[in-house]
Amino acid sequence: MRIDQIPDPVQRERQLDYNRAIAQKIRNRLQQLENANEKDKRRWIWELLQNAKDTVSDRKVDIEIITNEKYIEFRHNGGYFSPRNITNLIHQISSKEGIEGNIGRFGTGFLTTHTLSRLVEVEGVFSENNEFYKFELNLDRQSSTEIELVEGIEKSWESFQSKKIEKPNNETWTVFRYLNPDKEVANDTLKDFETFIHFNLAFVQGLGKVTINKQIEKSKTTFELLHEPKEIEEGISIFSFLKGKEQIDLLLAENENVSIAIEVKKTENSYSFKPILENIPRVFCAFPLIGTEEFYFPFVVNSNQFIPKTERDRLYLRGETKDADNNKEILAHAVDLYKKVVKLASENKWKDFYVIADTKLPKEDDDFDRNWYKDNIQKTIRQFLLTLPIVETEKDGLIPILDEEEKANTYFPFNSNTEIRKEIWKYTFDLYPNNIPCKKHIDSWYKIIWNKAYHQTLEVLAEDDIQNSENIESLSESLKKDIENTYEWTNQICLFFEKEKPELFEEFKVLPNQYGVFKLKKDLYEDKNIPDELKEINKQLGADWKDDLLHKSIKIEMSSYRTVYAISETIDSVIRNNEFDFSDNDFNNTIYQLIAYTNKEQAEKQKKIWEFSRAFYYEEIPEKILVLENTEKFDWSESLEWQINKLAVDISELKYVETLGEELHGAINTIDWLKDFINFIQEDEYKYLLDSEENPILPNQNGWFYPKSQLFLDDGTLDSELKEALRPINSEWLDELLDINIYLDLPSNRERSFEDIANQIDITFKNFPTADRELQEFKKAFENLYAWFQEQDENKLKKYFEWTYRNMTMLYVSSIGTVEEQKSVLAIASSGKSHIFSNIANNKEIDNDDLEFFANNPKKIKQLREMEESGKSSVSKQAVLDEKLEEINTKLGKNFNSLDEFVSEFIAKDKKIDFMDEPTGNSKYVDMKAIKTSNENARQAIFDYLDKHTDYDVTEWTKITNTIISKIKKNGININVITKGANNGIIYFNDKEKDILKNEKSFSELGFIVAVSFLKSILVK
Repeated sequence: MRIDQIPDPVQRERQLDYNRAIAQKIRNRLQQLENANEKDKRRWIWELLQNAKDTVSDRKVDIEIITNEKYIEFRHNGGYFSPRNITNLIHQISSKEGIEGNIGRFGTGFLTTHTLSRLVEVEGVFSENNEFYKFELNLDRQSSTEIELVEGIEKSWESFQSKKIEKPNNETWTVFRYLNPDKEVANDTLKDFETFIHFNLAFVQGLGKVTINKQIEKSKTTFELLHEPKEIEEGISIFSFLKGKEQIDLLLAENENVSIAIEVKKTENSYSFKPILENIPRVFCAFPLIGTEEFYFPFVVNSNQFIPKTERDRLYLRGETKDADNNKEILAHAVDLYKKVVKLASENKWKDFYVIADTKLPKEDDDFDRNWYKDNIQKTIRQFLLTLPIVETEKDGLIPILDEEEKANTYFPFNSNTEIRKEIWKYTFDLYPNNIPCKKHIDSWYKIIWNKAYHQTLEVLAEDDIQNSENIESLSESLKKDIENTYEWTNQICLFFEKEKPELFEEFKVLPNQYGVFKLKKDLYEDKNIPDELKEINKQLGADWKDDLLHKSIKIEMSSYRTVYAISETIDSVIRNNEFDFSDNDFNNTIYQLIAYTNKEQAEKQKKIWEFSRAFYYEEIPEKILVLENTEKFDWSESLEWQINKLAVDISELKYVETLGEELHGAINTIDWLKDFINFIQEDEYKYLLDSEENPILPNQNGWFYPKSQLFLDDGTLDSELKEALRPINSEWLDELLDINIYLDLPSNRERSFEDIANQIDITFKNFPTADRELQEFKKAFENLYAWFQEQDENKLKKYFEWTYRNMTMLYVSSIGTVEEQKSVLAIASSGKSHIFSNIANNKEIDNDDLEFFANNPKKIKQLREMEESGKSSVSKQAVLDEKLEEINTKLGKNFNSLDEFVSEFIAKDKKIDFMDEPTGNSKYVDMKAIKTSNENARQAIFDYLDKHTDYDVTEWTKITNTIISKIKKNGININVITKGANNGIIYFNDKEKDILKNEKSFSELGFIVAVSFLKSILVK
C-alpha cells in the first residue's frame, strides 16, 4: 500500500517519518560515494561476496560474476532470503547486529556497491515457515534529494514481485544485476578480485568455486581449491588453487587467533616465496580491508577477531582502547606465526626470503601507532631475521645477515641506480663470493634492507674493501688472484669509480702507487713512461718517486704527472749537491748503476766511461750497459762528470802505476789503459782533471802520479838505459818526466832533452859525497853508467859528461867499496892478470863464495885441474855439489839426498816460500783479492812488530808498490821491506820483490823477520 493510501493520518505520518529516516541515511552514504576514493570503488565486490558467504553456514557458496555491455551480474548459490532480508535490502538496515558469526548483511556496506551502479535488479528466493517464494525487485538509488529517495524506496516496493513455489530440489541462485555499470570501477575491481580472491578462498572456508565470465571477451576463469590443503608442519599448510589452468600455491599458517598467508612456488626440493602484489590488502578480516595495501606486514594477515574501522579500510592501532589493544594482540600472535614459518623455511632451504624480509613501516594515520609498531612488530621481526640463514647466495646456499659475533655477514649492494648496483655486486662478489646475495636478488634486497651497516655502497667498497686492504698484495689474497690480475681488477674498479663517483679518489685511498700501496689521488702523479731503472736510481738517492707515482696498470685521468725530464733534474740536483764527495759507498754504487744506463744520443761517450769504470771497479759496475727507451730528455752529464771525477780521484790515491795495474781487471796493459783514459779526458770537457794538484793522475817515468804542472815531456832523445843509470842514487830527476806513452799538449819549455839529463848526471856524480860512494846504491849507479859509457862515442862523452868522464877512474875505484877492496883492485890491475879476473867477474855462473873457497883451498884447484885433465870434470862438479849438500844438512840438521829435495821439501813445505811469478787475476788457483787483503794484513802485522823494536823506525815509510815499502830505517840506515801474506799457505814473489831479496841490506817480512843473508847462504850459493 502506498503511503498516501494509508487511511489513518497518524500511521501515514509515522510511515513518512520512517521513510524519511531511511532516505536520509541512504542519502548521506550516497553523498559520500559521490566523491568515492579508490578504496570505496574497489570494495563493492567484496561486500557482495561477504553477504553471499553469510547466507549459509553448513556448506560452501559458489560465486559467479558475469560482465557484458549492459550490466555486471553477481550470482551466488547461497541460502534463501528471509522477509526481513528483503526489507533490509530496500531500507539498507543491517541484519548482522546481534547475530554471532555473521560478517555483514545488507548494511551501509551494501550501499558501497552503488559505486558500480545505482540501478540494481535483484532476483532470488525467500522463505518463511517452510514456504518458498521466488521474488524480483529493483533498487533505484539514482535520486539525490531526500524526497526523491523516499519516492525511490516506494518504487522499490512497487517493483517487488513474489511468487510462491515448491521447495527447490536443486540449488537456487541469488542475482544482483547492476545496470549500466561504471566500467572503470568494474574493471579495476575485477582486476583486484582476480589477483587475490584465492586469499579469501583460504581464509574463508565457506567459499567454494568462484567464476568470472567476461562475455565481451568471451573468457571464463574459475578459481577453486584443487585438493585438500597439504600440511607441512602443524598449523602450516599449502593450499593449491586452480585459476583456469594455472596452479596457485598459497602457504597459510594459523592458530586460534590469527592466520597469515603468502603465495609460494614449488621448486625442485622446496618452495620459494612469491612477492605480495602491491594491490593486495595486507589485512583481512575474513574479507580484505581495502586500503591496507601499505600495511607492510611481511605476510597477508587475517583474523575474524580484528576490529576494523567502520569503513573497513584500516585497523584501530592507536592508544590504549579496547579495540586497539585487541588488534595489537592479534598482530603480536601474527609475528609468532611469522617466526615459525620463516624458521621452517630456512631449515628446509626455501628460496627468495627477500619477499618475507620486507619490514617497512606502514603509513602513519590517525589510527596507527607508529612507535608501537616499530618497537613491537618491525624491530622484533628484524632482530629475528638477522641471525637466521635467509640470504640466498650465488652458490645456492643460505647465509645469515649477521654472523655469530653479530657483525655483518652479508653485504647488500646499495645504490639507487640499478646498473651501479650490478657493478657493486660484481666487484663485491669477486671479494666475498660467499657473503653477498645472488645477483638476481640484489634489486629486491636493495628495496628492503634496513640497516646501513649491511649496505655495500660505493663508499664501503672503496673504504672497507680496498683502502683497508692497504696494498695490492693483501687485496690479491682477498680476491684470490695473482698480482697481475689484481692490478687489472683494481684498474676496472677505479674506472668504475671515476665514471660514477670520482670524488671517492679524494676521500679514500683506492689508487695503488708503484709499490701497490693504496693512496689518495691528490698524493699521486701520473707516470709519463719513466723507466723503472731511473726510478730505482732516484730512490737510492733519497727521492722515492715510486711511492708517489700511480701504478701504470691504472688508466684513470690524472691532473698531475711526472716526466723523464723531471726525474733527470731531480737526480742531477742530488749529484750536484754531493760536491764530489766520494765517501758514501751507497751513493757511489748508485752512480755506478746510473752510468750503466744510457740513451741512443749519449751511448758512445757513456760507453767509454762505463768501460773505464768496469775495468777499474769491476764487480761494482754492472757488466752490461743498457740503452733505456723514452730517455731522450734524460741528461747523464752530471752523473758522468761525477763518475769521471771519482775515477780520477781513486786512480790518484793509488799513487803508482803498478798499484793501478793491481786494481785493473781483465787482460789489460796498465799504461795503455791509463793512456786511453788520459786521452779521453783531454778530448772531452773533463780536461780540467789533468790540472789537479790534489789528485794527480799523470804518470812520470818512475810510475808515480804527478800533477801536470810538475811534469815535462821527454823529447825522445833520452836514452832509456841512461835514464836508468842514476835511479839507485837519485831518481828524482825522472819524477819530472812524463811517461813516454802519454802525450800532453805542453809548451816547448816543458820538454827535457839528452843534454838536460847528461848535465844532471854530471852534477849528481860530482856532488855525491865521497864518504857515501861505498854505499851499494852508488856502486850500482856507477856500474850502470860505466856500462853505458863503454858503448858511447868518446867525443860525445867528453862534450856532455865533462866532469864525470874526466874522473871515471877515480869514481871507479871509489865505487869498489872498502879500502881493502880498493887495494885488491889495484893489485889486480898491477898483477898483469886483470883480463883473467875480468873473465871471472863476467862469468855469472861463478859467485863470490866459490872464488873465496878456491882462494882459501889451493889444493882443491890442483885437484880440479887434475880431474879436468883426466876427463873427470863431471865428477869433480858433483863432488862440489855433494859438499854443498853436506853443509846444508849440517846447518839444518836434515838429511836431504839432493839439492832438489832440499828446495822442494824445506823451502816449499817448511817455509812456504816459492820464488815464482805472482799469478795474474785470472788464475783459477789464486784469489787476487784475497792476496791483496792478505798482503795488507801482513803489512799491518809487520809494522806492529817493528814498532816494538827500538832499532827500527817506520814513521816515514813510503809505498813503492802495494808490497814494497821504502824509507824504513834500521839503526838509522834506509832499508826496503817486502810485506807479504800467505794465500793457501804459500807466499808468492814477483820479479821486483826478488830483486829486493837479493840485496844484502834488505830483508823480507813473512809474518816473522828472515835475514836475507841466511836466505842467500842457503838458496843463492
